[in-house]
Amino acid sequence: MYRLLAVLTIILSLSFLPAPVTAQGQELTQSWQIGGHPSALDAQGELAYVGVGDRLQVFDLSDPTTPKLIGKSQPFDRLVGYVDVEGKFAYVLTSRDLVVLDIANPTELKVVGKLLELNGYKIVVQGSYAYIAGSGIGVAVVDLSDPTEPKLVYSESPWDEYELAVAEKYLFQPAGSAIEVYTLENPAQPKQISAFGETTPGQYVRVATSKEGRVLASTIITPSLEGNTILRVFDTNEIDNPTVVLERVFEEGINGLEIADEELFVTSYQGVVRYNLRNLSEPPVQKAHQGENRVVRKFEDGYVLLDGSDGFVTLNDGLSLLGTYTVPIGFARGVSCGTDLEVTSNNGLWTINPKTRGIRHTEVDEEYGLDHVAQNSRRVFVTDWNPTLYVFEGGELIDNMELDEHYWAINIEASDQLLIVTGLKKVYLYDPNTLRLWSWINMLASGAKLSEDGKVLYVSSRWSSVHIFDVSNVRKPREIGKVESPDHQSVAGFSLLPDSRLLTVGENFFWVFDVTDPASPKEIGRIDHREWFPSDSDVPVEVIPASDGKTVYLGFWNRVASFDITSGERTSYTKLKADIRTMCFAGGDLIVANEEMGLLGFSVGSATRTQLFLPLLQR
Repeated sequence: MYRLLAVLTIILSLSFLPAPVTAQGQELTQSWQIGGHPSALDAQGELAYVGVGDRLQVFDLSDPTTPKLIGKSQPFDRLVGYVDVEGKFAYVLTSRDLVVLDIANPTELKVVGKLLELNGYKIVVQGSYAYIAGSGIGVAVVDLSDPTEPKLVYSESPWDEYELAVAEKYLFQPAGSAIEVYTLENPAQPKQISAFGETTPGQYVRVATSKEGRVLASTIITPSLEGNTILRVFDTNEIDNPTVVLERVFEEGINGLEIADEELFVTSYQGVVRYNLRNLSEPPVQKAHQGENRVVRKFEDGYVLLDGSDGFVTLNDGLSLLGTYTVPIGFARGVSCGTDLEVTSNNGLWTINPKTRGIRHTEVDEEYGLDHVAQNSRRVFVTDWNPTLYVFEGGELIDNMELDEHYWAINIEASDQLLIVTGLKKVYLYDPNTLRLWSWINMLASGAKLSEDGKVLYVSSRWSSVHIFDVSNVRKPREIGKVESPDHQSVAGFSLLPDSRLLTVGENFFWVFDVTDPASPKEIGRIDHREWFPSDSDVPVEVIPASDGKTVYLGFWNRVASFDITSGERTSYTKLKADIRTMCFAGGDLIVANEEMGLLGFSVGSATRTQLFLPLLQR
């Protein structure tokens, strides 16, 4: 069910940036980052180039059983989406720009050129040109004769295109109901000469071709989850009339399609299939590999396979496993700040201990990864999407329990006396030591928070109120009070503040209540927040109070903002590169769990740099 991996005595992918100075309304500056989503891959010689979050990382595969991180770029302005390595340069598509990096020294990557606002999805470099499928550009051609000044020389249409394949003489692009063929006689001006194949509008088509353009493979992926994926291989020697030479249905779907050295690689959640294009009657080589298998690339001594959730693996010629590299904290979903930082992700629980300067990884074999996390002085409690509750102590998984049918954990809180799990229709109260269910509260709730003394529980409904319960007798929780949004706005988030105050967040206002007597809450202030946030902002989903008693940080979609509730002023505002999952405070740092970027730190306290992570620098 689970495996405990050894404590890592080195800090992997831990990146520090200069400490920020936060001023009135100033944008927060990220001071450190750990992990990120592995999103792109290419290989050259004995090196693999992997997009992780907003960076390109370089790995030495000279010993394929033990890949080693040897270099990484500075952060890009957006997340990495695709990478193509050719010669001395790596061409990276972020979610907005084309970035050209000099990779002559793989330990010190240098950005030498950019083309902004390209919005590309896939790039193929051939000769002095890059061919790009993207949003609002259709198929674009970029002149790379001077890599320091890439120039857009062709854009097919204002439509969105996601896929293309390029051979020496031809460009293939799925469009509408067929695959269109363009001649590259003038490489800067592709010209359509034919179309073939049959697809249905709304279907997604992947294509790959041999360099000579003799063979084209395509997959037709239906938008329905129940639909099968069809693989077709075409002989394109007669470009006006390609013939199907192989057709196969993949019921498990297809994630990736690559052709290299007369071999066709098909990747899926089931593993990798390799066809010999010289002899398609030969049975394909098939190997099962767990994970979100996305991209296969050939390197000097084998193959490297990108797992879109964990990292990558190296394979031998028979596609059997040689080595594994797991990106620390890939999809960061939950974070809890205590003695340690406890972080949930797609690949298990990560524990960061500043005293031992290490990262411990406990891998849990759960298909969709772990989600919410909370901790008390002894234990760490985690839920997944199944739903299952896991209990960790001293770095080991000591217990797990299947939760109720039709259960979905929305929120989890823990103290030494009480474990609170908010589900879809009930709030459950457990004994944190025995996992005995004490009682439950019937409510369509969106979150719950326990008072510092552990006797009062605040539960937000999905409508316009926060309900207050006396839980001094955990077997019989008793509602004693209720806070209604004065204008009946829905409660998007709430937090307990020092000095017995409760903050609720509505669509237009922050409301502050005195809950010294929880049975009789009193409104003591309101702040109109509409002028603080851009018109395209959604209401906050995370509310984290600072220790000064007056500053509150809000996390909403991909934005973080802070405000002073004593003056009614916004003190900072930051737009991140991907969506926020959860936040907490540790050692003067605001810690943000981010699905695409891993774990982010913003120095917002009185500490210089960060108290929590300073020991990690002193190695």
